[in-house]
Amino acid sequence: MMNERKKMLMLLIAAAGPLFGADNCVIATSDGREIKTSRIEVRENGDLDYLSPDGKRRNRITRGRYRYAQIPKPAAVTEADQKFREQQWNSAAALFRKAGEDYKLLGWQVYCIRMEADSLSRSGEKMQAEKLLTGLHGLQDSNPFQLRERQLADDFLTDLLIDRKQYDEAEKILDRQLRLSDPNLVFSAFFKKAVILQARGQRQQALRLFYQTALMFPGHPRRAEALYNTWSLMSDLKDPSAPKIAEMLKREYPDSAFAKQLSF
Repeated sequence: MMNERKKMLMLLIAAAGPLFGADNCVIATSDGREIKTSRIEVRENGDLDYLSPDGKRRNRITRGRYRYAQIPKPAAVTEADQKFREQQWNSAAALFRKAGEDYKLLGWQVYCIRMEADSLSRSGEKMQAEKLLTGLHGLQDSNPFQLRERQLADDFLTDLLIDRKQYDEAEKILDRQLRLSDPNLVFSAFFKKAVILQARGQRQQALRLFYQTALMFPGHPRRAEALYNTWSLMSDLKDPSAPKIAEMLKREYPDSAFAKQLSF
C-alpha cells in the first residue's frame, strides 16, 4: 500500500507542472512563519503546493496566506543565462521573459526582468529595456531575496537614463543608491553623478567627484577609471595637479588600459 502511495505521489509531481528539487526552498507565511521544503509547485490560482519535510505529503498554502516563496535558480533561468553568455541577445531576452513569467511567484521575476532588459539593450532595444526596468517600480514584492536584484536593476536603469540625457531622473535614483550598504552600488552612484556633472559642463565639480570617488574606494575594481577621468579633466582644465594623478595611476595600475592611455 505504501509503495502505491509513493508511486502515486511521484506521478502527481511529474504531472503537476513546474516542481523544483532543492534543499532550500522557502515559503514565508503571512503570519511570520517560514516553511522550508524541498519542492514547491505554483498552481494556476497562485496557491502553492509543497512537500512535507519527510517528502511523503503534499501540503497546500493559499496565495493570501504567504508573503513570498523562493527557490534555487531553475533550469530555465540557467538556460537563459547561457544564451546571454553566448551573446545571443534575442534568444536570451525571450527565455528570460518566459522564465520571469513562469517563476514570478518563486523569487525569479525581478532577476529575469533585469536580464531581459540587459539583453534587449545589447540588441539595440534600449527604450524597451528602460520600460521594463521602470515597470519594476510599480511591482509590489516583499521578497528580501529580490532586494539586491531591484537595486541592480535601478543601477542599470540609470545607465539607460544617462544615455538618453535624462539626468534629473537618473539622479533621483542615484541619490537613493548613495544610501545603500553595498559598496559597489555606492561607488557606481558617485561615479555616475560625476559623469552627469561632466555631461552638464560642470567639469571642475566632476573632476572633484571623480577624485573623491577614487579616494573613498581604494580597493574598487573601477578605481583606475575614476583616476583616469580625474586626470583627463584636470588636463583639459590645465590643472597643475594632473601629472600627480597620472603618476598615481601609473604606479598603482601600471598594466591597466587606463594607464596605457595616459599622455603628457
